[in-house]
Amino acid sequence: MSLASFMGLTAPTSLRLHSRRFRLGSLVTFLLFWGFARLGIAYGSLPPSNLTVVWLPAGIGLAACITMGYRAIPAIWLAALLINLQDFTQLGRLD
Repeated sequence: MSLASFMGLTAPTSLRLHSRRFRLGSLVTFLLFWGFARLGIAYGSLPPSNLTVVWLPAGIGLAACITMGYRAIPAIWLAALLINLQDFTQLGRLD
C-alpha cells in the first residue's frame, strides 16, 4: 500500500474520470442543470431580462459537487455556458 493511497489522496477506481459511473453522473448533472435552468428562465424570469427570483440549478450544482466532488465542475460549467449562450442569443445581445 502506498503512502498516497493510505492518506486517501488517490481517487477510488469507481470515481475516476474514465469510469462509467462518473460519465453517467456527469451526464445526469448536465441534463438536470440545463433542464432546470431552461425552466427557470422560461417560467421564473422577470421580463425583459433573465433575472430569476429562485435559481434551482444552483442547488443542483451544489448537490453534484457534494456527491461527486470537483469532478462535477466541467458538467456544471458546460451547462451554464450553453444556457447563457442560448439566453443571450435569444435576447439579441449577440449578433
